[in-house]
Amino acid sequence: MNEEVYWVWLTTTLGSSSPAIPKILYKLTPRGAYALSREALGVLGFEEKIVDKLSDKSLERAERIVEKCREKNIKIVHSESPEYPTLLHRLKDKPHVIYVRGDITCLKGRYTSAFIGTRKMSERGREHAERVANSLINEGYLLVSGIAEGIDSVAAKVSLSRGEPTVAVLGVDIDKYFPKINEKLIDRVAETGAVISEYPPDTNARYFPSRNRIIVGLSHIVNVIEAPVGSGALIAAKLALKRATPTFALNLPGDNFEGCRQLIALGAEEIEGSIASTQEEIKQVKSAEIPDEVQGTRRYIWEKLLTGEQSENSLVDAHHPIAEILCALTELELDGYIKALPGGKYALKQK
Repeated sequence: MNEEVYWVWLTTTLGSSSPAIPKILYKLTPRGAYALSREALGVLGFEEKIVDKLSDKSLERAERIVEKCREKNIKIVHSESPEYPTLLHRLKDKPHVIYVRGDITCLKGRYTSAFIGTRKMSERGREHAERVANSLINEGYLLVSGIAEGIDSVAAKVSLSRGEPTVAVLGVDIDKYFPKINEKLIDRVAETGAVISEYPPDTNARYFPSRNRIIVGLSHIVNVIEAPVGSGALIAAKLALKRATPTFALNLPGDNFEGCRQLIALGAEEIEGSIASTQEEIKQVKSAEIPDEVQGTRRYIWEKLLTGEQSENSLVDAHHPIAEILCALTELELDGYIKALPGGKYALKQK
């Protein structure tokens, strides 16, 4: 009988990431574990509750899973297979069998980045997600996501648009679609990269938090694009920080990025361009608030002060001589828009 059946029997009997499996594999093959009697298993020193489970010798479910995988062109990849992703071996709770649609070997020889964030993506989040995704691909990274709505989907869509493989990790059975709205996207990912799950067909699984360890495990680095407080993306990011996986977060203003800022406080690095982008966006927003009557040199000074305190000399340039700057500063101060600071500097007055 095909070895796959025994791997499926072992992992469905005990659980794919059961801590007992490494102990069993240290002494036996899955076929060997199946062949041994209760007494023989006990002699080898396995716990009684593990012996009880392994004493169920029915292969009916395992055979049904293997047959369904063949029908649906789903590969069964076990932890001792050469196709098994090398990075997953780092996980103490690695899945000893993964089910794959597509070609999991697309990971071989590639640097990988987890790409995660909120399902309730803002338009600004989408724009930055596309920018960061393209930048990572330009640097040679293959993107790994949970293929959820929002930020996850951007990773898949940008990769596909660039003709690059991407990997999606499901929190449901390998032959199910979740979210249903991403059915076509999931199929396209399977055509060019790989869709994987630790859950075989007919499991009726919906374990989204647990798939985060696989997303992180498959990744050399982790990028969090947009995440409010309470976002599921933070589970994966905190797991990455705990495992010392380089973690990056986008630092932008607003509630939808509060989780990202928390990650930075915990040790994540800012995604390159975050601060510059933030300052530019703040400047654009505040520029729109400049009173209509503030024009010419006075508007020029206001816009400069949006970036922080300025001295008289720092405001002077080829188009704004010192006399013109001093006159405009005086007018702005008299009108109550700015205030003079020690050291000859000026700043906008807070509203």
